[in-house]
Amino acid sequence: MRLNSLKSLFQPSQQSADSPASEDPSHYRRYFLTSILLVIALVTFILFIFINWALGKISLVYFDMFASSLITVALYFLWVKKNVEVASCISSLIVFLFLLAFSYINQSESFSLAWTFCFPLFVIPLLGLKRGCLVIALFYTLLTPMVYWGIGKWDYGQWDQVSFLRFILITSIIIFIAYFYESTSQKAFKAIAINRKIEKRYMRELETHSYTDPLTQLYNRRYFEDQFEVEYNKIDRYKNSFCLIMVDIDHFKLINDEKGHQVGDLLLQEFSALLTTNTRSSDILCRWGGEEFMLLLPNSDRQKALAIAEKLRENTRLEVFSCNVKMTISLGLIEVSNTELRKRSIMNRVDQALYQAKSTGRNKVVVASL
Repeated sequence: MRLNSLKSLFQPSQQSADSPASEDPSHYRRYFLTSILLVIALVTFILFIFINWALGKISLVYFDMFASSLITVALYFLWVKKNVEVASCISSLIVFLFLLAFSYINQSESFSLAWTFCFPLFVIPLLGLKRGCLVIALFYTLLTPMVYWGIGKWDYGQWDQVSFLRFILITSIIIFIAYFYESTSQKAFKAIAINRKIEKRYMRELETHSYTDPLTQLYNRRYFEDQFEVEYNKIDRYKNSFCLIMVDIDHFKLINDEKGHQVGDLLLQEFSALLTTNTRSSDILCRWGGEEFMLLLPNSDRQKALAIAEKLRENTRLEVFSCNVKMTISLGLIEVSNTELRKRSIMNRVDQALYQAKSTGRNKVVVASL
């Protein structure tokens, strides 16, 4: 339990799939980099409080205490408020002040200026290219005159113009490396984000194609069978009933042969639109195959389903489709209110009801017997 609590501190807040942070890996990199930097800095400054106190450097003790307080505030914003922006700004400020103070106090003694080389490597990833470069410019605007005035004075006079030029050269190289790395990383992150969006779009399209009929844009048989399973399993739990209506366009093969397959496809599309218009939004419409369609009506009894079926039948009979084609439909209906019948038996009975409607004159609704 404690381990999970500790892990949660080093994890950024959960983002939704479509939020910018979730598509930008630099958000997580900044979070972890800020967390690690603050923890290391907090431990270091706490140790220096005791060390400088023992050495009698009271001014440094006050500075270490001030820095520790800032770090604590930054960790609060980072771990509690989950605000990476504020925490990264405070972290950069701490490093900014510490390195300036450290360079001023220690000058070039024991290669103390070498610590300033780390500043661009931290600040640019934490603040980004634009703000990071501005802070770096301000930092070296303050540091460079200090280093220049130390020529002939620092390191017992060993700090000379050559040392100063080496410092400027190395600093420039490190700034360039940090800038180049961050700029290429941002380009890579943007490319990754674009690829993720494309992948999501393709996945949605693929998912849509997996359960829709490409011609009519109704659900396909696979999706219908899944939903039938869901409604069937609800019967015992919720004591609900649902109805199935199987629809067949009368003499469609003859129409298809006379008018051609292009007209036949157009008629199927128009009939699908008619089905959608004359059913409820909660009803599941499926192209079962060829000119056969299946309707699943959740939370419906026989009377409601029969009213919908008759409405479909009558509106189809009155409709004038493309090429002045008139069509009728035959329908089989069954109400499912218990699980005594197997799913296969239910499908067989609604199919038999449709067959009876077709064999007894078509253009009618037949309710399956239970």
